[in-house]
Amino acid sequence: RANPHMVVLFDAYNTLFYQTRIHVDIWRGLMAQLGYEHPGNIWDAVEDARGILTPRYRAFETSGKRADQTELLQLWEDWDIHILERLSI
Repeated sequence: RANPHMVVLFDAYNTLFYQTRIHVDIWRGLMAQLGYEHPGNIWDAVEDARGILTPRYRAFETSGKRADQTELLQLWEDWDIHILERLSI
């Protein structure tokens, strides 16, 4: 008989699902759709965002608390804004 207090936790990212394209390719495709043929160095912009925002992202993974949707959405909005600003868009 299963213990009703037993919990199994999964880390969704790279456990239950995997990103099929790297961020740079996703951004490059998005910029092309918006008419930016050569928006600048996307790789540097994404890497810069990763360096700055990864500690905030990791805090969601390591806090042991349920992620607040508003805070999580703000993180990704800040991520996008950072990349766009880095690309001078």
